[in-house]
Amino acid sequence: MNLSVGQNSLPWWTWIASFFFALLAKFLCIRFFYIDGFFYIYGSFVVCLPLYFMWGPRVFWGQLVAESLTGNIVGLKGFEVQVLHGAANSMKPFLGYYLYKMASGMKPKTRFDRSLLFFFWTLIVATLIGNLVLISFRVGAGDVGTHQFVLRVFKQTLRDCIWGYLISLQILEIVGPWLKTKNMSFWPMEETMGTTDSLGK
Repeated sequence: MNLSVGQNSLPWWTWIASFFFALLAKFLCIRFFYIDGFFYIYGSFVVCLPLYFMWGPRVFWGQLVAESLTGNIVGLKGFEVQVLHGAANSMKPFLGYYLYKMASGMKPKTRFDRSLLFFFWTLIVATLIGNLVLISFRVGAGDVGTHQFVLRVFKQTLRDCIWGYLISLQILEIVGPWLKTKNMSFWPMEETMGTTDSLGK
């Protein structure tokens, strides 16, 4: 019996919803959690991370546009810089999603097993790689000093791991299975591996 949710069975609005979710989360965090040039909660990451697992790579484009459009609000100058910065931020949850898929395999897992895989591959490994790339870019753009590099990578990775586990994973485990019963989610995703392998799908 094939229990997989086909890519085309997801509602059309999942193509654009990530843009509005990311934009709203970013604005809220700019308003309440952006202090002295640092996001103590990075809302678009926390919100979009579970969306990747529920809706697949289509989330990337909405997050990229939202991140790019808000780059000037946090002091990034120039269209190219804002787009590259948006791409680097969007890469973190996207990479975490793919690393989880590669590591988890097809065998159904308990919630505890999924949590361990999510914490290690999606949060620790993916956010560390993503923040190394992101902060390297910001150092090159002159937005962050070279002397701040290690501390900034550590702070952002720690932040992403904490809120990714406390908020993103809980959203995923609570909302994902419920939406899957309505053919609006791929999570839990062991049964639907291989259906969302392309950014163009």
